[in-house]
Amino acid sequence: MRSPLLNERLIGERTFRFPLPAPRFPLIVLGAMVMIAGASCKPAAKPSQCLQFSADLMPAFAGGLVRKDLRLANAWAVKSDQMVDSSGVKFPAYFVSADIIAANGEAVPGTWITTEITKPGLIYSLSPQALKYTTWAKAGAPSTAGFTMESPGAKESVACVLNNRPGGAQTGTTSNTTTPPKTTTSY
Repeated sequence: MRSPLLNERLIGERTFRFPLPAPRFPLIVLGAMVMIAGASCKPAAKPSQCLQFSADLMPAFAGGLVRKDLRLANAWAVKSDQMVDSSGVKFPAYFVSADIIAANGEAVPGTWITTEITKPGLIYSLSPQALKYTTWAKAGAPSTAGFTMESPGAKESVACVLNNRPGGAQTGTTSNTTTPPKTTTSY
């Protein structure tokens, strides 16, 4: 019953609702199913950016190490959007990261830029660890201007190394705090 003055329901009035009309019910169910399906779907994962660095190139790559008691292992590459410009010739660039392993087994990832991952190419040291423990030319020269560890792909290549270490991710030490120990050589 309604109040004639205010056109409002009176306190205590109960309303009776009719069931949904049959033509609308399938649309509501379909809408609910679409909402549930949309909420449960995750965005499609990007294909892995990690490219395995050729094992055949590891000895040549390790030839740039400054000490004989160091070795390189677990090398992974990520293709860069930038190009290496060597004397006016442009080459595709790859960020290659690998574990620099000391004689005691401690590992720290180093990052380089190279023009090839399946055959010999140009190599430039990029990360502080790569600069410290290898003799490859420093990135940032005219041919590699604009390449830094902040460039897209550099940190991703380090993540590839960390995520593919034997025994699981983050085994060993991190790149921010540990470097291979110094040894003294007596003649």
